[in-house]
Amino acid sequence: MWPRPDPKAPLSISAQIRESVLAAIAAGRQRPGDRLPSVRGLAAELLVNPNTVAKVYRDLEREGFLVTRPGSGVDVSEEAAALAMVELRAGLEARARELCEQAERAGFAGVEVLAMIEALLREQGRLQPEGSQR
Repeated sequence: MWPRPDPKAPLSISAQIRESVLAAIAAGRQRPGDRLPSVRGLAAELLVNPNTVAKVYRDLEREGFLVTRPGSGVDVSEEAAALAMVELRAGLEARARELCEQAERAGFAGVEVLAMIEALLREQGRLQPEGSQR
C-alpha cells in the first residue's frame, strides 16, 4: 500500500515517507482513528531503517497528525485531514511559484505555462477536454 521511497529522489527518505503518509490522509485512504502500520512493519515494507519511520511518526505526532497510544500503536488524529490538506496545498503552491519563476526566466508567457499544465492534466485524464461538459 505504501510507495517505496526512491533513494535517488531529491527528497530524503524520511521526507518521502512523510509525504506518503500525509497524501494518504489528505486523500482519505487513512481516516481519523485508523491505525498506521507499526514502525517495524512499515520499515520492513519500505525496506528502510526502523529509526527513519520512528522519526517520521514522532514528527507527525508532534505536529498533530498522529496519536500514539502506548501498547496499541499509532492512529491518525481527528485533525489530521484538515492539517494535511493545508500542508500539502502550501507545498504545491510553493512548487507552482517556483515553476512560474523558472518559466518567466526562460521567457515563457503565463498562458503558455497554463496551456502546458492543462495539456498534462488532460493527458492524465484529470481535466475534461475543451468543449466537453460533465
